[in-house]
Amino acid sequence: MLVLFERIVQRSRWFKGPAFVALAAMLAVCAWVLVWAPMPVQDQWLIPIIVLTLWLLLCASTITVFTNVPLNDYQNLGWTGKIRRKLARFLFHLLAWFMLIISLALLVVSFQLLMAWFRGP
Repeated sequence: MLVLFERIVQRSRWFKGPAFVALAAMLAVCAWVLVWAPMPVQDQWLIPIIVLTLWLLLCASTITVFTNVPLNDYQNLGWTGKIRRKLARFLFHLLAWFMLIISLALLVVSFQLLMAWFRGP
């Protein structure tokens, strides 16, 4: 699982800057809709803005977290270095599974929210 996330991050490393810019823009739009927008605009666009903001947050956090995964190379390390590296990789494995569960949960929630949005009032 960790190798999968490492490959995804390596392929989408170019997306880190645009993801953070898009996330900041969506947070600004979300704040505008929640605070200053008239009620009909809030009713119409709140659900898609929240869904898009959550997906951008997930993408940006995944790219940020999995860029610094320790290498799987244990040569030239003492036994304490090997233990530290294995423990760090184990924690990254747990984080990868947690991110997968979060992604699946966000997929379900997004589907439900968008179905509610398409149904309308």
